[in-house]
This record gives sequence, structure tokens and C-alpha cells, in this order.
Amino acid sequence: MVTSLLTFLSLTAFPPAGDHYSSTDSGRVRLASELAWESGRLSGNQYALLTNSSSQRLFNLADSLIKTERAAVFFSPEHGFGTNLPDGVHSTDEQYKGRPVVSLYGNKKKPLTSDFGVADTLLIDIQEVGLRWYTYLSTIRYCLESAAMAGIPVIILDRPNPLGGLISEGPIPDSTLMSFVGALPVPVRYGLTVGELFTMAQHQNWFPLMKDLKLTVIRMDGWKRSMLWPSTGLDWIPPSPNLPTFQSLYWYSGTCLFEGTNLSEGRGTDLPFRWTGAPWLNPADSILFNQSGIRVQYDEKTPVSIPGRAHKPKYENERLPGFTMKSITGDRSVLQSIRQVILSLQSAGRPLTIKPYLFQLLGSRSVEETEEEMKALNDFRIESRLYHFYP
Repeated sequence: MVTSLLTFLSLTAFPPAGDHYSSTDSGRVRLASELAWESGRLSGNQYALLTNSSSQRLFNLADSLIKTERAAVFFSPEHGFGTNLPDGVHSTDEQYKGRPVVSLYGNKKKPLTSDFGVADTLLIDIQEVGLRWYTYLSTIRYCLESAAMAGIPVIILDRPNPLGGLISEGPIPDSTLMSFVGALPVPVRYGLTVGELFTMAQHQNWFPLMKDLKLTVIRMDGWKRSMLWPSTGLDWIPPSPNLPTFQSLYWYSGTCLFEGTNLSEGRGTDLPFRWTGAPWLNPADSILFNQSGIRVQYDEKTPVSIPGRAHKPKYENERLPGFTMKSITGDRSVLQSIRQVILSLQSAGRPLTIKPYLFQLLGSRSVEETEEEMKALNDFRIESRLYHFYP
């Protein structure tokens, strides 16, 4: 089976040479969108484009398509086309420079065939963060399925995985745990670019609707799997309101699990996902974090509603004791360390409440890692290497 798969991949999995455009700028990673535009690859079509304003600040493909009369329609994910809505707030259809913007985080999460209008190709140009529970990933999946049903080819304009491509970690959800924060059977942190991931999804037949989809991935230039975002030479543009810095994303890969508990995950403070608090925490609880390989600093904060960032956060307007995440010690992943924090708080008798949403985020029915999960993760690591586009 492995041999046949390798033969299949050698013929079809990787984009043809014409879909890799060389960079003349060795100082930074160059996005597939700018390389494809400069090469003339994106010409002669009417495009639907899944994107948002933050994804266009490094290279504005949306405006380039409008100026050349090639933009038919835009699709927007959670946080809206302007990337200015708090999590969970539904967006509505709008206009951008005379072109329709169809919201995919409101009354619907999947485009209708009619939404494509005169578009004959779907472009995916949006900055994902390398985590399964980040809803942009689910929106990409649904857009690809809709394009397949409409008979419209798809081009993914690849972008860096901000968390790099060396580490994958966390449970892989089965079909009963699939949701909008877990729409793919991959670990929480999956260690692939969006182009690699959906090439794998199609060839592994995760989603039957994508079986006959004509999918092309245009690659970046200069990206390596060892690169975290600061090594790309690209400015950090917040992909959503509560990830203002790369550090906030790094911690979000674990502390997002606090959303499924009665701990504040820091929304409504100046350190979302880097600070956690609850009325029942006290300075002595720092040892429970430190035992999990995390170094913290005691810090009191008051979560408040912040327009465009936090809408009625947990413990709104209540002064809370809590901790700011400072660093990880040893060779430990953020996700596994945060899972251990939750177990430590439970074992210490703290009034920690775990809600069903935590298991939805985690993609597991238990906070403790099981042998079955470890085997599934190891299998994913082996299989996903076959789809690597980058060294």
C-alpha cells in the first residue's frame, strides 16, 4: 500500500514545475500570491477569492484583481472581511470596492453555487495559523467542497504556517467529534501549510465531495519547515483580533483550551491567550503551572468588552488573580503542557469546571492523552511527510 501511494504521489500529489515561481528577493519568504501575480499566472479568468483584509496587507491581491477586472466575488471567514469582529460574532454580506463580499460566518458557513456568480476559478489566499480549531481552516474546507460541487477549479496560494512545519501534536478527532472548530481529521497542531494539508485531504479521500476537484497549489519561495513566523522576514499581521502578536499565537496553541473551562483565556485584556485568570486562583498556584514546564508570573487583570476584540468576555469587569505565560522549559509543546496544567489544577482540588466545549476543541473525550491517540498521531506524522512541498 505504501509503495502504491508513493507511486501515486510522484505522479499527482505535488504541483507541477510551472506552479513554483522563483523569488528574486532572498531576504524574506515570498508569498505564492505575489509570485503568481508577477508571473502572470493569474490572468484570463474571473475569480472568487476567499480572503480577508489582514491577509491582503503583505500583498494586496484583492485590489490587483479589481483593478484588472478579474474579481467576481469575495468570500469572508470569521471576523469578517475587515478582520475586525470578535470571535463568535456573525458577519453579514457586504461590498468591497463595488464587488460583493459573501459572509461565510453568519447565516451560512458554506457558499452556494449561486454565490460564485460569473467566477470560473476559486482562489484561496488567507493566513491560517497552523491549528485545527482555528475556523479559517473549516471555511477553506467548505469552500473547496462547494467549488467541487459547482465544477469550479481551485487554486490555493500557499502561505507560511506560522508555527513551522516540524511539530504536529494533539489528538485527531473522529467523525463524532467533528465540528466547526474541528472540521479535519488532523492533530490540533498539524505542521503543514494549507496547500500541503488540502493536497493530503484530497489524496487521502477525507471528504468524498473533493474527490474530483481540480486542485492546484502554487507554492511560496524561501519557506522552510524549521521557520517560525519571525524567521520568515515578513511582518506579523494579526490574522484575527485576539492574536495581535506572534507570541499570542504561540500560546494560543495551548491556552485556547481554557475556553472550555471556567478559566479566563485572557480575552478582554491586553494579553489575550498569554494571561489566564479566575476568582479562585492565588499566587501559590504558580507551582501547578511550573510543574507542567511553563514559567508564569502572577498578575491581576480585569477583562472588559473591547470593540472589535472581545464581546462580553468571561468575568467581565471583575478583577481577577491570574498568571501571565512567560516561557516553556525543556523540550515540551505548549499544547501538552496546557493539558497538564488542567490536570494539575484538578488534582490540586481547585474549583476547575471543564465544559463539553473543551473536548470539542481538543478532539478527544479525555484531557489525558491515550495510547490510541499517540498511535494515531504517530501515523499522521509518517503519512503527512509524503505531502511536504518544502524542505
